[in-house]
Amino acid sequence: MQNPCESKSFNLNVKIGKVYKIMGYKPNITFLYKRRLLELGFVSGEEITFLKKSMQGKTFLVFVRNVVFTIDAKLLGQIILGGEE
Repeated sequence: MQNPCESKSFNLNVKIGKVYKIMGYKPNITFLYKRRLLELGFVSGEEITFLKKSMQGKTFLVFVRNVVFTIDAKLLGQIILGGEE
């Protein structure tokens, strides 16, 4: 089974500077990726702000729980986001 975070085509449609709510994870995320995201604070109900996007659109600078992270867009695509706040 192919890891969903390793697919070649991916597009994350979020607005920079907007706050979203983490609603959960997609069912096809691997246990190891989910566990790592949970350890970093990407838990259901938490707010996530997208601060910047790389020129290629492959990584994002995000703000979660008073910490700024650089996260790969494919991994962020495994998170189910709620509407803008």
